[in-house]
Amino acid sequence: ALGYNPKMFITGPGGSFEEYIIHQVEMLVNICKKKPVKAKVETVGLTSEGTVMYEDGSRAKLIYSPRYPFTVYADDGVESGEQKPVVSGYFTTLMEEILKFFETGELPFDSQQTLDCMKIRETLVKCFENDGQWIEL
Repeated sequence: ALGYNPKMFITGPGGSFEEYIIHQVEMLVNICKKKPVKAKVETVGLTSEGTVMYEDGSRAKLIYSPRYPFTVYADDGVESGEQKPVVSGYFTTLMEEILKFFETGELPFDSQQTLDCMKIRETLVKCFENDGQWIEL
């Protein structure tokens, strides 16, 4: 079992960092319920590695590359780690949730979580444009 403060690595592909990093951010926010304080991105070739630092000093890595599949890896830094490929019926579920929203008017997600995702994504895009610099959220 993973401890209280696992180290997170989330990888994923896409057409561009700016467009596709949101998918890794959504996974991160959904898994790691902490308050982020700053971020940075370092790029080498086609691979960009984003680091999100939390107020408790822990960090998560978001690694974008057109070569990497969507994967989530977490370990407790002591005894175990777990890697999971991200596979889902996402688009089928999305269509069902959209139809349900139009029928009921109820959001199928936490609106604060969406705002948190966008804040992190916006900061990571600024970091991508300022390679290697920490930027406060």
